[in-house]
Amino acid sequence: MKCSNTEQNIKTLMPKRNYALTLQELPAIFIRLPKTKAKRVILSFKDETGKYYQRSFLPITEHGIVSFKLLQNKPALNIGKNYQWSLVVICGNTVQPDDPTFQGWVQRVEKTPLIDMELAGMSAVVKA
Repeated sequence: MKCSNTEQNIKTLMPKRNYALTLQELPAIFIRLPKTKAKRVILSFKDETGKYYQRSFLPITEHGIVSFKLLQNKPALNIGKNYQWSLVVICGNTVQPDDPTFQGWVQRVEKTPLIDMELAGMSAVVKA
C-alpha cells in the first residue's frame, strides 16, 4: 500500500498471524515507511466489542522503520484484554477511503519472572 504510484509500499512489522503480545501500557505499532507525501497517521485501538478505546492523530516525523504509539496522556491498555489496532496513513489533507490502512491485534500481558526468563534468551530481529 502506498500514497501514490511513485512511492514505495508501506508495510507493517507484525508477526505473520497479525497478533502480538505486549508488556507496554501503550504499545507501539512499527511500520516500514518510505519517503511519502503523507504528513500524519491515525492510530486507534478498539476493544473486542468494536468500541473505540483510544484514537490519536500523530505526525510523521521520520521515514524508514518507525513506530507510532498513543499519546502518554491516554489510559493504559488493560492487562489480559485483546485490542484491535488500526493505523491509517493520511495521504492528503483529510482521510480518504483509499488511504493505506493496516490492522492487527494486540494483548497486553503482565510481566512475570517466566516472561523475563524467556525474553532474556531472545534478540530483536527486524526484517523489512
